[in-house]
Amino acid sequence: NVALGTSSDVVARWHGRSRAGAATKLAATRSEIAELFGGGRVRGYRLPVPPSEQPSITVAAFGPRAVAAAAEADRMVLNMVTVDTAARLAAGHANTAVWLCAAVDPTDEERAWLSRGLVGYLAAPGYADMFVEAGFGDLVEYARTRPGPKAVFARMPTDLIDAVALVGSEGEIRDRMEAYREAGIAEICLVPPAPDLPSTRRTLETFAPGS
Repeated sequence: NVALGTSSDVVARWHGRSRAGAATKLAATRSEIAELFGGGRVRGYRLPVPPSEQPSITVAAFGPRAVAAAAEADRMVLNMVTVDTAARLAAGHANTAVWLCAAVDPTDEERAWLSRGLVGYLAAPGYADMFVEAGFGDLVEYARTRPGPKAVFARMPTDLIDAVALVGSEGEIRDRMEAYREAGIAEICLVPPAPDLPSTRRTLETFAPGS
């Protein structure tokens, strides 16, 4: 199986790449890989031994053009989205998955650790609009002034993480998972906190297959 996706402006700069036309390139790459897997020739190259079974292709998407590029993929993946955003983006896609941070009974310190990971998304294209829709418009406007990560985190309300993650008791998390399923999400990937945090073990044990 193959998963494709464009990255953020920050990561693009790390690699000295431009994100111009990223969605177009994403769609073209998906098409070319599907052609190769099917035994076809792409840019003069053909796989010497095509796979016996057509591998599935997953496309990570968020913006409207990337979501459109994912239309022909076997699966679309959304990262860190609210239930309402998941419902809107998943419409028309038969197989949509979400990646969500998850922590069973996290301490205040663990919630803060998870929340720090959201700082860079608050002013990011697409994500900023999502957080505005979720009721955090003042924080988004502040983040857009580029005051620095520490300053943004200092103003972050404690309930922001609840909008885009699965945190709380086991029952609360299962209720949230059901809300995503009702929004049209076929698969939910739980992303635990750092390995050395206590809630990571609780989360893995609680939601391990067969638990």
